[in-house]
Amino acid sequence: MPALPDRSASRSVRLVMALKVRDEGDVLEANLRYHHALGVDAFIVTDNGSTDETPEILARYAEAGLAQVIDAPGTDYREEGAAWLTRMARLAATEHGAD
Repeated sequence: MPALPDRSASRSVRLVMALKVRDEGDVLEANLRYHHALGVDAFIVTDNGSTDETPEILARYAEAGLAQVIDAPGTDYREEGAAWLTRMARLAATEHGAD
């Protein structure tokens, strides 16, 4: 993955984006690159058991320090979706310094 510019020092707001994904390999990299270019500093991603290239894409972003990945295979989004969103929002604020 090519290096992406670090814009965090040029502004005071820290923006962290939360996503839930499952088998989004065909669009995930473009989505992450697009939002990072618009100013998202980091991503928190809950992966609901992807079987395509999604885990590999997320691993690259995690290794680069741009993403925290939460694995939630086999979990029913209809039952756990609100808890996932709450967890990601709390992580954004407490561990990533999101505003």
